Amino acid sequence: MKSRHLMLSLAVAASALAASADINIVLSNPADTRVNITSVPIAEYAKGRNAVQTVVKDSLDVRDRGTFKTPDFNAVNFLSIGDGRETFYTAPGDKVTVSISSTEPLKLRLSGNPLIDGMQEIEDWLTPVVERYKAVVNDSTLSEARKEEKITGIMAAYDKVLTDFITANPSTPTAAYAVTAIQDEETTVQMFKLLSGGALTSIVYPLAERSNRSAESRLEAEARQKALESGDAPAPDFILPSLDGKQVALSSFRGKWVILDFWGSWCIWCIKGFPALKEAYAKYDGKVEVIGIDCGDSEDAWKTAVAKYKLPWVHLYNAASDNSVDKVYGVQGFPTKMIVSPEGKIVDITTGEDPAFFDRLEKFVNQ
Repeated sequence: MKSRHLMLSLAVAASALAASADINIVLSNPADTRVNITSVPIAEYAKGRNAVQTVVKDSLDVRDRGTFKTPDFNAVNFLSIGDGRETFYTAPGDKVTVSISSTEPLKLRLSGNPLIDGMQEIEDWLTPVVERYKAVVNDSTLSEARKEEKITGIMAAYDKVLTDFITANPSTPTAAYAVTAIQDEETTVQMFKLLSGGALTSIVYPLAERSNRSAESRLEAEARQKALESGDAPAPDFILPSLDGKQVALSSFRGKWVILDFWGSWCIWCIKGFPALKEAYAKYDGKVEVIGIDCGDSEDAWKTAVAKYKLPWVHLYNAASDNSVDKVYGVQGFPTKMIVSPEGKIVDITTGEDPAFFDRLEKFVNQ
């Protein structure tokens, strides 16, 4: 499943004309207000943050109204006022009105073309669902298990609003955007296949394609991890470079219990988990080997982090690629720890920091 954070955004699109888009800001309650906007090409944004090369920033001091002119490309726009944020999309020639009724917290409505109207309609349907979600998250009387149960039901209701819209309106530009808002991966893939007509030419269609690719990738990763966790097949062997440049194979540790720790220096929870991992490493000295598999770092950042946090176990560098070890192992979040038996089979997979992981490790080692 995707992150349990429901996001409602309005999308803006129109026919591509050789002109910038006008974004008209209107304040219901006139007051001196600084409005900031950052625009990037949708085509670049759809490929991921690292692919974004073009970034155009602008700001406007508004008393009651004012107008931005966006660059002459299909753009994803990030509008901010104080701590409030809103994301929307424009095509050259669009004339969009952002009506702001409150800046703290930020409350606004967008208007200007059929796509906005469609997304506004969906948002109105989703508002009660989102309010239920907020109420559950903020309910201190609920146990975590009960919260999880309620949130699962709310997410299903959230997705149903979107799937009902797409099923009834598969050829509209709004349907393409609705695909990007679906929370469940299997549903994302199913709904993407329904898109047709105007949805395929919408400026937000590249984002729907990205959502579909991401969903397919996560489903494949889940399937790989499920197969590994069964304990029936050996952990896939791999060879990666260590800190001193030597090539190290997982199979060379056969006969020992091994913890594979998929981590990165950019991952706060990975770093928070180091003390407990150090304690376990010392406790099972000689019985359990820890292999840190770095993900998402440059080599310099990896080596710096190992030295900074004084991590005494084996460290291997996992360069990003289509066949990187984290993808082969179906890693979906960080940190991910896997326990490999002396026979080379995966007997436990834990994503996130969970103290119970070390309880399970103890049972395995002492069995």
